[in-house]
Amino acid sequence: MVVALDCDFAALVAGQGVSPVAALRSYRSVGAAATRAMLRSAARTALDHRPDVIVHH
Repeated sequence: MVVALDCDFAALVAGQGVSPVAALRSYRSVGAAATRAMLRSAARTALDHRPDVIVHH
């Protein structure tokens, strides 16, 4: 089963560009928020489906 995470990577890159410096400058407001949303989505999906083992991440 494949589950989409709560993050729009295209919008993330469009807003930040491909510059590593720009990405580091906006990490707290953009990167950390995206990471929290993805982790929350992954945990919610795992709990909803109650798998015995999660074999891929």
